[in-house]
Amino acid sequence: MIVVPGVLVKCEVSNKKVLPSLVERSTLTGKRALKQFFVSSSVSQVRVLQDESIASATGKHCLPTEAKLCMWGGNKIHPDDLRTCELTRMNAHFEFMTTNGACRLEPLVNLLNGLRRKADKPELWTRIAEDVSRIADAKSQVEAAILSQSEQYLAVCLGTKNWLGLKTRQAGLLYSIQQHEAIGRIVAGKRGAQGWALEKAF
Repeated sequence: MIVVPGVLVKCEVSNKKVLPSLVERSTLTGKRALKQFFVSSSVSQVRVLQDESIASATGKHCLPTEAKLCMWGGNKIHPDDLRTCELTRMNAHFEFMTTNGACRLEPLVNLLNGLRRKADKPELWTRIAEDVSRIADAKSQVEAAILSQSEQYLAVCLGTKNWLGLKTRQAGLLYSIQQHEAIGRIVAGKRGAQGWALEKAF
């Protein structure tokens, strides 16, 4: 095709000269590129370049400002990939959740079931145990803790006993290292042959 000099415009992705009718402009950055490089946000329908967007596991896209923070991973993700832990009520990417029907933060569940015995951030254990002892009205001692990938939170499992020492349970929580406190719900239950079972939440 022959075109008049100066009519073609540059695609800022491919660096090719193309017809203006084949190009659109990113709402986010103003870059001009061939339409084939654009996607629509599934949240707002705004058109942006694919490499400016955040993709979901199923191929949907959103703007960075529409993404949600995964507290465990520390990264921003598409809202469709976010799940709420049934135990703590905190949000994280579905890759960190259990897949057996119940949506629970898997690192915490592994601690409560006694499958993991990691000892991350032991310098915080005394304070965490004191806080849980006060909240649960039971003598508590940290058994194990796993540091999140974001390095901002600890999944913690504690052994708890009533003050007469007659009943032993396992409590679980997420602890914010920055805020120096538990976030979301603290849960308590009994570990048995079939694993840990929830009895109550605080």
